[in-house]
Amino acid sequence: MINLGRLYTRQHRYPAATAILDQAIAARPLQADAHYTKAQLLQKLGESAAATTEFQRAVELRPLSPFAHYLYADQLAALGRLPEAQAQFTESIRLGPSLVAFQGLARLYLKLGEPSEAEQILRRALVDSPHDGSSHLMLGRILELQGLPVEARKEYEEVLLTDPDSVEAHEGWVRLGGK
Repeated sequence: MINLGRLYTRQHRYPAATAILDQAIAARPLQADAHYTKAQLLQKLGESAAATTEFQRAVELRPLSPFAHYLYADQLAALGRLPEAQAQFTESIRLGPSLVAFQGLARLYLKLGEPSEAEQILRRALVDSPHDGSSHLMLGRILELQGLPVEARKEYEEVLLTDPDSVEAHEGWVRLGGK
């Protein structure tokens, strides 16, 4: 039923998706997947409070799921509940490091005005995924903002090695003296 709910959501058949996901939750109320899938649907419908409740329920049901914590963190960050989001991103990374969780936490640190923390988080992400262009690009932006042009240019160069068509990386590289 959950996969059918996902399919209906992708097809923008929201009433059908809502009905099938409600059935899935009624049939198996302790299944976290049904709750976070319903939460994602509620996000699309603009029902933030209800989505947050479903994401929280998914974390309660599956406290060892890095994905459930990541989704909840992302929702909390979107609502501006930054300390709570930080805790959920951190827990997601502790349970199972992923690029999306590292990048989400880095974006959160930037919102909190803590670029050095964002830099550290991205450097941790790049240990496991050294060729991830989006992390290198974000790190380049941060280093440039911190007044570290040589280091920033190196990050832009890393992006261009894997994505030579990256306009933002190319512009940053040229802006910082690349030829």
